[in-house]
Amino acid sequence: MNKNKGFSLIELIIVLTVISILSAYAMPTFRQLRQNKAIESARNSLFVELQFARTKAIMSQSYIVVCPSVSNSACADDANWHKGWIVFIDKNHDKKYNNNDEILRIG
Repeated sequence: MNKNKGFSLIELIIVLTVISILSAYAMPTFRQLRQNKAIESARNSLFVELQFARTKAIMSQSYIVVCPSVSNSACADDANWHKGWIVFIDKNHDKKYNNNDEILRIG
């Protein structure tokens, strides 16, 4: 008696078709999940920086500023926080980073 074991070409094509359909259905959901996690991570990072600034201001009795930044040395003029931010001690209380201000963190 000759018993063949294995897959036929038709079975293989059916399995690959099912996997392709399931993958096509799952990919947009997976992409959205990754985007949501990236947004959540950025939000949590900014929250940590705000908490740090608050704590530092209370403990040191100094004026701390958190501002969006396009570079690591100046506050941005717009409200785009996606490029990063800086936390600094604003010694002259002008809400702008100057050379005499002390950078505490760069995010």
